[in-house]
Amino acid sequence: MTSDADLANTASGDLQEVEALGGARTWRDLTALAGLFLCGALAFGIGAYAFTQFLDPLAVEFGWGRAALGGLMSAFWLAAPFALVSAYLLDGVGIRALILIGGTLEALGAAGMTFASEPKEFYFLRFCMGVGKVVIVTPIPATAARLFPRRPGLAIAITFCGWHVGGLIMAPLTEELIASIGWRHALVWMSIITIVGICAAAAMLGDPRRRGIAKISADVAAVERSGASGNSDSRLHIVALIAIGLSTIAFYLCYTGLLGQLSPLLTDSGFSSREVGILTGGVAICAAVGVILAGGITQWVSTRFSGSGTVLLMGVTALGAARVGPEVSHWLPYSLVIVLGTLMGGGDPIFADSLRRTVFRHQFARAYGWWYLLCLCSCAAGPYVVGAAFDRRGSYHLVFNAIAIACLITAALWLWVIQRSSARSV
Repeated sequence: MTSDADLANTASGDLQEVEALGGARTWRDLTALAGLFLCGALAFGIGAYAFTQFLDPLAVEFGWGRAALGGLMSAFWLAAPFALVSAYLLDGVGIRALILIGGTLEALGAAGMTFASEPKEFYFLRFCMGVGKVVIVTPIPATAARLFPRRPGLAIAITFCGWHVGGLIMAPLTEELIASIGWRHALVWMSIITIVGICAAAAMLGDPRRRGIAKISADVAAVERSGASGNSDSRLHIVALIAIGLSTIAFYLCYTGLLGQLSPLLTDSGFSSREVGILTGGVAICAAVGVILAGGITQWVSTRFSGSGTVLLMGVTALGAARVGPEVSHWLPYSLVIVLGTLMGGGDPIFADSLRRTVFRHQFARAYGWWYLLCLCSCAAGPYVVGAAFDRRGSYHLVFNAIAIACLITAALWLWVIQRSSARSV
């Protein structure tokens, strides 16, 4: 009897220890996910959303045209090749080292602009900010998927949500700082916030080797091997990748072209600088909602319909942007902000999850690096192309109509090529 009782007590103790370890691991993983969320909020919220508030002050002080202002946004995305560097270094140096390096580069780029006066100086510093942003955000989706192998699409969506929550906070804050202390001092504050936030995120991620996010852990690798061998959808489909790539080009040309010109576009429609700041923050609110909705969509909706629908809606958004102007009722710009924000948030996780289902799962980190390279090249072209088209023709009609047609064509291609996915979120 005593022996049986001892065995029962031992088993009970072991079970409690396992439960405690499991609870501690879950808490560490959730803390790490919050750290990834914060990384995106800083890198994208400051680098993209907040920086749009500097365009009008720069135009006033230096007399730059729309193409030059769009070039500032494009220079941020010219750092696209560093997506491959970050993706291939993830398993070697770990996520914490990458975000600390990237955060330092982005902060120094922002601070350096306080001393710049020539366009080439601003372009170089924006490029440095772009390198920092790319180094930070490229490994985030793969790291989130490794932390939560049974819900990778949702985990990826949560981290993308941070990008837009950062914009929600930083765009209005930046507008207030520029109004009160000037754009140069506002850039200094952006730099300080970046450094402090990235250090906090690195602390939340903990030791990558102990946490097992620098390399794929054994249990995740086993799941991936079984998924790769059991699901035909996990195999590399060149035609599907081409469809995803062409859709990426059209979608992100419109996304960044419209975002980079959003402030001047809204100003031309009669909105004040404060209203433009609020509406830009509204884009971030809608993006944060859209990214969470997309996380659920990746769990329950076929990638065939979610992807084609996303690209189709972006085409409709481009058609709406082509018609925005001072003679148009304000309901159109408001609708444009809502739809653009929702698609900005929802597009990233849907594209990322579609890519994840198209390649072998253990190849996702590097495949994402190549896809992100293509994405950033499109992002680099978008603001400049749209701005240059405006400077040449005096309106956005032609360029946004052309982008809309490209989105509609690639949406149809996606629907035709991408078969109904049978891959599971494991």
